[in-house]
Amino acid sequence: MGQFTTAPLVGRQLGALGADVTKLEPNGGEPAREMPPHKNGQGYFFSLSNSDTRVMTVDLRDPGRIELLTRLIEKADILVENTKPGTLTRHGFTPEHILKINPRIVYCAISGFGFDAPSAGLGAMDTTIQGLAGIMDLTRVDGVPFKTGMSIADLHAGQFALFATLAALEYRDRTGQGQVIDLAMLDAASWVTRTRWNSDPNAGREFRVLACLDGHVLVRIGGDTSAAARWNDAEAGMASLAKSADRQSLVRALEEKGIDAAAVKSVSEVLADPRTRERGIVFEAEARDGSMWNLLKCPIDLSGTPAEVRRVPGPLDADRDEILRDWGVDWRAPS
Repeated sequence: MGQFTTAPLVGRQLGALGADVTKLEPNGGEPAREMPPHKNGQGYFFSLSNSDTRVMTVDLRDPGRIELLTRLIEKADILVENTKPGTLTRHGFTPEHILKINPRIVYCAISGFGFDAPSAGLGAMDTTIQGLAGIMDLTRVDGVPFKTGMSIADLHAGQFALFATLAALEYRDRTGQGQVIDLAMLDAASWVTRTRWNSDPNAGREFRVLACLDGHVLVRIGGDTSAAARWNDAEAGMASLAKSADRQSLVRALEEKGIDAAAVKSVSEVLADPRTRERGIVFEAEARDGSMWNLLKCPIDLSGTPAEVRRVPGPLDADRDEILRDWGVDWRAPS
């Protein structure tokens, strides 16, 4: 029962690892369906975030849906949700009641601040958490704090939630006992900043970015005495060369001096890079209606059971009858 990034991230990775994942949406669908750009009336962001899931609507305000969700929880191994805090509780689905329905279930609840925090009832978006966790303070432009160029708090929380879910599932398989995971985005985002908690004002000065003809190059200028000495010897010459060199030539010249360097690439350049394309990070998959969609490879590469992204999510409520049949749930919508 997820929207946008965090809970859907858990679902899509589990799906790539072989799980049968059902996405439950409210009437009208989750908001990410409407995010541009679109294809066949469906947003690409939604399709990328929900690959390898089957979709159906379960709006708990509708007649009979409390019963339907109860039946699904009875059958499920895992319930992951990042609904607005209090949504499930208002309909009677407290953590305790969910475990009573299915004592073997792993219930992962992702929220901004966690169950028991003073701010527990508040909604939280990625930008909010980046600000509260200190991430924006570490990513300043001309002294002004900025959000990172991607939703890093959402992404980290989703990956922590995936790890916790798999750990709890392993424990369940050994003991027969399910449990509740209280995953706070603020906890995950604050943990990410740990390397700067006690840092001195000079931290991060072991690197420099040099501007050249076609972009920028990242140069390691410190970190140990020998690296600093090599940079001090070469600094004037490299700064002069950068004015007339492209990235490839500048990196090669720095490496000849024994200085670590790498081109700073744009996202579009990364996608076009042969090394990226050889790994198949972006590929085409066919939806049920025959249309072709770009999807993202799962980066979890296991030798025996490799993760494989196969399915494009369908239109709203497209898979309800199939899900109920395959899950063995005998339920009909009240007339």
